[in-house]
Amino acid sequence: MQYDKELAEKYSSSDRLDHPQNRLPYAAWMKAVGNVEGLEVLDLACGSGYSSRLLAQQGAKVTGIDVSPEMIALARQRSQNICYHVMDCAKAFTMGRTYDMVTAAFLFNYAATYESLVQMMKNAALHLEKGKRLVALTVPPDPIVTRQPNASHSSHWLDEPYKDGSRFRLTIYDLEGTEVCGFDNVHWSQDTYERALREVGFNDIEWIRLHATDELKQFNNWQALEQHNCSIVIVAS
Repeated sequence: MQYDKELAEKYSSSDRLDHPQNRLPYAAWMKAVGNVEGLEVLDLACGSGYSSRLLAQQGAKVTGIDVSPEMIALARQRSQNICYHVMDCAKAFTMGRTYDMVTAAFLFNYAATYESLVQMMKNAALHLEKGKRLVALTVPPDPIVTRQPNASHSSHWLDEPYKDGSRFRLTIYDLEGTEVCGFDNVHWSQDTYERALREVGFNDIEWIRLHATDELKQFNNWQALEQHNCSIVIVAS
């Protein structure tokens, strides 16, 4: 587990979240989520609750799950109307019920093995009403982003590149270009993602690349920041 208390606070700080390139993935994700008013949503890998709060602000009844006690502690401090639990989404678990939607913001990119990736997706499938949707944020199949001016992140390979299961390091910066924190992620190809999703019963898989918001277009190199992003949306039912 990569999130201790200090790292959880850095990752959840306004220095990171306020960068327009960091807000871009969640804008695209919420557009894909659509109208959730009155829906019951299970938010996997909720972290410090940023994704859960976005859903709750749109009227969803949210249950958030994360493996990090430090992240869940921060989430509980920041919202009293969301139910949070410390659970490992890479292992089998049950909430004893199903939901109208399952979301997962940056969960699948931490699957250390294909079996873990399948288990994460199986947990999502088992908690969904039939015909309902999984809406996830993850890293794209082409995850390496070289450092650029005004960028909120960069990444580099730690293992042999472009091989399923290879690790890469994602480094995050604030608006001043100062390094905030970093995490080791795992690369999985688009074919592997889709094979795992279908293995647990998902269909109608859609990949949605991000498009720059007006806020991001304040930067002269906004096209590069749009193209070289560490995020992509996956929707499956």
